[in-house]
Amino acid sequence: IQCEAVYKMYQFCKARGLHKVWGYMWACWYCPKMWKLWAHSSSPNILSHLCTTMGVENHWKIVKHDHLHHLSHPRLDYLIYILIHKVTPTYYAHIDHLNEEYRLGCPKSLTPFQMAFKSEWKKLAR
Repeated sequence: IQCEAVYKMYQFCKARGLHKVWGYMWACWYCPKMWKLWAHSSSPNILSHLCTTMGVENHWKIVKHDHLHHLSHPRLDYLIYILIHKVTPTYYAHIDHLNEEYRLGCPKSLTPFQMAFKSEWKKLAR
């Protein structure tokens, strides 16, 4: 499976002249060391369906951009206050959307990552 997936991605990038994209894909996703990590990500028992590293990076980006943009070194007590009273409620709202029983019978909406990935995929498929 790995050989075929690597070959398909290589051919895709080669056909479109995406040499730098192939370099990135190989170094960060398709090399044997990284393949072990993301190939297991389809199993819910091994890794969450959400991209864990991207989730953490996005969390801190939101905290810095939305709540700490005016402070370069906030005090710890103020940071904890912001996390508890301003950031956490928004995450509870997002968790409701991830709940299996939310809008039961209706399809779930795509995550922002999935929407961006889908639009990029469609652009590259043309």
